[in-house]
Amino acid sequence: MPEKRKKEEKQPQGVDLMKFFSSQEEQPQAAAGSRPASREEALLTEEVEKLLLQRIKQEPSGLTRSQLYEWSKKRGVNPASFYRALTSLIEKGLVQRKFDSTREEYVFIAVH
Repeated sequence: MPEKRKKEEKQPQGVDLMKFFSSQEEQPQAAAGSRPASREEALLTEEVEKLLLQRIKQEPSGLTRSQLYEWSKKRGVNPASFYRALTSLIEKGLVQRKFDSTREEYVFIAVH
């Protein structure tokens, strides 16, 4: 008799096989709800790009990645937004990345 109780306890009670189908229906709704957030992030990235470009232009010799990262932390910029904006500036050709052997780090210089 005790063996039957153990087996009964191990079996999950109230398993709903249809729940699998309902969870898939909920996912597109969540994705649709997240679209405005991505638009807001895009706007924030554009703002961060502008600020970052202004900061890089202020230093003609260039700024290291760590200097730029510290600057972004002080401004309260999300690290993901910071790196996304920096990558975007490089891809657009507004900022150039070079390795500085004296600083042993990448330096970012504004392209004039």
